[in-house]
Amino acid sequence: MKTIYKIVVVLICITNVLATQAQETNEEKRKQAEKNTSPFTLGHFSINEHSFYVLTVHVTDGTIKLDERAVLKEVGGKLPHQRGNFNIEVLNTEGRVISNYIIPDPFLVRSCEEGKEDNTFLKSGMIQIPFQKSPDISRLVLTKDKQTVGNLDLTALIKGKANEDKEKQDDDD
Repeated sequence: MKTIYKIVVVLICITNVLATQAQETNEEKRKQAEKNTSPFTLGHFSINEHSFYVLTVHVTDGTIKLDERAVLKEVGGKLPHQRGNFNIEVLNTEGRVISNYIIPDPFLVRSCEEGKEDNTFLKSGMIQIPFQKSPDISRLVLTKDKQTVGNLDLTALIKGKANEDKEKQDDDD
């Protein structure tokens, strides 16, 4: 009987020692995670998959005007997943479709004024159009319910954006 107690005590001690060694502390887990991941760099968002463009354009009399007030901005993060009836086709310099992106109608705005309908269509103002970042973008074709509402040539804006990025990179060096 005494040998059974001794064996049980020894097994309990061995189990406790093994269980204690198997448990990692938070510090050890953090060190292991840092060892297995690459360090974060600010260039992370310049990778196409980690950023997208937002085009801010003016609307006059219900039509999009791509003029000198248009702004193309690069936004860090992934392109938001939205659904709607407004299709954005991104075309490259050869005229091939790079991507399609569907968003809620940017012309449809909600009015908070008394006596007006809840939803009205924008006659004049600014809208923002998000789309996938790509180095060879030349045009955006905007369609709503299978009707083309805009055909925007972005070549000058993209080149201007590339020049700004290059100047910014030269300043950083």
